[in-house]
Amino acid sequence: MAENVRRGLEIPEPSDYSSCEDDDVTYFTDLQQPDDNLPEYARVVNKLLNNLVDSVWEVISEQEKIKRDEEAARQIPVLNASKDMKLPGRTNSIVCSDDGLYLFLGHTHGLSVISTSTLTCVRTWQDERVELTSISCTSLGNATHLLCTVDDMGIARLFLHHMENVYLIKVINETEDINQRNICAKFEVSRSGDFGAAVMTIWLDVYRFPQDVWLKELETKQVTVIVTLESYLENVSVTYAKSRRTKVGLIKEYWKSYFTRFRRYTVYTVYIQIYSHPKKYFDNLSTLTH
Repeated sequence: MAENVRRGLEIPEPSDYSSCEDDDVTYFTDLQQPDDNLPEYARVVNKLLNNLVDSVWEVISEQEKIKRDEEAARQIPVLNASKDMKLPGRTNSIVCSDDGLYLFLGHTHGLSVISTSTLTCVRTWQDERVELTSISCTSLGNATHLLCTVDDMGIARLFLHHMENVYLIKVINETEDINQRNICAKFEVSRSGDFGAAVMTIWLDVYRFPQDVWLKELETKQVTVIVTLESYLENVSVTYAKSRRTKVGLIKEYWKSYFTRFRRYTVYTVYIQIYSHPKKYFDNLSTLTH
């Protein structure tokens, strides 16, 4: 029989020293007591850091106090309205443009654009069946604004305001059958105007807007209007010039015919009167001969 058999480890007897007493020994009642066990250099660094934090906190507190005192002493300017502005009946939403030039009002029967400088309505978009309840606006530059609206029936519309004109770009969720319509709860546009988000019944739609294409179309339309207006003004000016030459010719003929009858100052007086009141004398030149 082997004699070198290893004996098993003895199981220690339970001790009266509980773990709770161990916790009491390692518990510090003084927050500064752990620092006393640190080396000398560590305690110096810790003291320097505490002093630095305390000094920084004092500076921050002093600056905050000065700022609060300045805000309390500052008088907020109150500007009274120069004149009363009559809003459309039942106005549900008012939004100011980013440049502060226009106010966009959503109300019963459509949309109104009000100039902030004159407090007058410069343009309206009307539809008897529409009552706009919310408007989101952003500026695209060059007096152009993009508007996202929602009416009381949950229909989202996209408008473009350019040079005091309002254009309906698209109706987002209008359908012929009202039962199949996706109700829009909110329609917002990003600050840059590149994206729009519509909150539908159970999902979110995100749209990318081709604002470069829209701005190019607006420039083309504006150039067309300017060319048409210049052509019209040119025709009017040519007609006026022809009429003016005819009337001046009549004046000259009248001068030659009646210069021998009247004295010089009399004819000169009539000549001045004709130029002073052309409509009165050109309509009936025969009255001058009697």
